[in-house]
Amino acid sequence: PILIGNYCGNSSLAVYSIIQKLTTACQSLITPVSQFMLSEVSRDSIKKDFLLRIRKSFYIHLIISSLACLCYLVLGQFVAKIIGKVDVPFTIIATASIITIFSSLNNVLGVQLLIPTDNVKSLRSANLISGILVVSLSWYFITYYNVLGGVILNLMGEFLVFLFLLNIAKRVWMGYVSD
Repeated sequence: PILIGNYCGNSSLAVYSIIQKLTTACQSLITPVSQFMLSEVSRDSIKKDFLLRIRKSFYIHLIISSLACLCYLVLGQFVAKIIGKVDVPFTIIATASIITIFSSLNNVLGVQLLIPTDNVKSLRSANLISGILVVSLSWYFITYYNVLGGVILNLMGEFLVFLFLLNIAKRVWMGYVSD
């Protein structure tokens, strides 16, 4: 937000702020499901049941976050006009809506799979590497793409974390299956 405010001006910062609020609102719709699924996943320590619950949680999160993404797409511009009295381009709304899906799936892979299987260090590493990559690209994206650049950076961060977590989770999953 600081770079957007400095390089793009206050009106761009206002648009970015509204987009972040909309994204947070969509993600908060998924929070009760995440909390319920975390308690379900953590219930038994039997490996077979644990893996089945993780898979179920992953699909449930994918479906619910996809629905939230669709709501974001359909209502995003309307809500932005009402809340912030600003016109937000559909490209920005569409890009930001996808963040909801990756954020939700990162919750499943990170919090529900990697933490209970003692892979906190890997989770932190994924977040750190993703953060370094996003920060190193931020000046370019914000300078050339304005608010869309900031939203792309958020999406890129969530997507990179997803890829790292997916890779780590695959190894954890294979380790569990072979035991």
